[in-house]
Amino acid sequence: MKLNVKILLWILLAMSSMAHGRIQELQSLRDLPVVGARDTWVIFDVDNTILRPTSSIGSHQWADLMRDEEIKKGIDPVVAGQRQHQYFSEVQGFVQVKLVEDDFLDVFADLRKSGVSIMALTARGDNLIATTLQQLIKVKVSFVESFPAQKDSSVIQSYVRDGVIFAGGKSKGEVLSQIIGNSLHPPRRVIFVDDKRYNLEAVEKAFQNSTVEILGLRYGAADPFLNVDKSLADLQYDFFLFHHVVLPDEKIRSLQKNLGAIVEARFSLDEGESLSPVGNCQEIGLSVKRSYKDHYFICRKIGASPVPSKSYKIRDYVGVGRYFFIQ
Repeated sequence: MKLNVKILLWILLAMSSMAHGRIQELQSLRDLPVVGARDTWVIFDVDNTILRPTSSIGSHQWADLMRDEEIKKGIDPVVAGQRQHQYFSEVQGFVQVKLVEDDFLDVFADLRKSGVSIMALTARGDNLIATTLQQLIKVKVSFVESFPAQKDSSVIQSYVRDGVIFAGGKSKGEVLSQIIGNSLHPPRRVIFVDDKRYNLEAVEKAFQNSTVEILGLRYGAADPFLNVDKSLADLQYDFFLFHHVVLPDEKIRSLQKNLGAIVEARFSLDEGESLSPVGNCQEIGLSVKRSYKDHYFICRKIGASPVPSKSYKIRDYVGVGRYFFIQ
C-alpha cells in the first residue's frame, strides 16, 4: 500500500509547529502519518497494536478482568496485580496470534523504503522475550534490520532483543529515553503508536524538556475486541489448564453450543478416597488450585437427561467440580 501523500504533508506541518507533541487518535494504520526522513523513528507497541490473540484469554483485557475478579474476592490489589501478570504470562506460549490489521506488513514495508528507523516498544518483561519474538515471527514481523545503531550495546542489552524494546516494569518513556541517549544518530522526531494513552503520556513526559519532537498516536483498531466474554474466557482457561492448549474463540463457541448443560457441584474427599466415574463419565483431569482439589469430568448424556451430579458423593463444600455434559 502507498502512504497517503496528504497525510505526509499534514504531519510535516504539524511537527514543524510543535515543540514536544500531542496525542492524537489513529483508527487505522492506513492513515499513519509518516515523515520520510532518516532522523525519524517510528515505534509500535506490541499487544493490541501489532498483534492480538485469537482467543479471549491471553489478551491484556482478559488479564485485567482476572485482576478485577481477584480484587472482588478480597485479594489485596497489589497481590491481584502480580497475579494479573502471572495469568497473562502463563498462556503466552500457547496462544495463537494474528495481526491487528492485515495492512501492517504493507505499512512496514513502506516505512522501510522511506528510510526511517522502526522498532517495537512493549511493556512485556524479560520473562517473555523468547515468546514475544516467536509470536512476531509467526506474523512475519521483524525489527532486526530496522533498529537504529547504538553506541554501547551493553547499555541496552537488558532491554532490547532483535529490535524489540522490553520495558518490563519500567516506564516506556524512561526506557526510550535511554535508548535514544545511547543512539549513534538520535532522532529529531519520534512517532509512537500505542493502544494505551498512559504509555503515550509517559513518553511525552519523558521528553518534555528535550528537543526531540514526539507525536503520540492512540491506536484504536483493536478497540472492538476489548470487551471479554467472561463465560467463554472461563471455559477457554479451564480447557487450557488441563490440555495446555488455548483454543481460538470460534472453537470455544462451537464447544459451548454443544454443551447440553454445565452443572457445578461441591465436594471433598476423605483421606485415600477417590471419585469414580459413573456411567459414561470419564475423569479428564485433576489440578491443585488454592487449597483444594478440582476434579473435572466430561460426561455424555444418557437418554434425555445428563448424568446427575448426585451420582457422585457430594460432601462438604470445599472443592469445586465442574461437569461438562456434551450432546
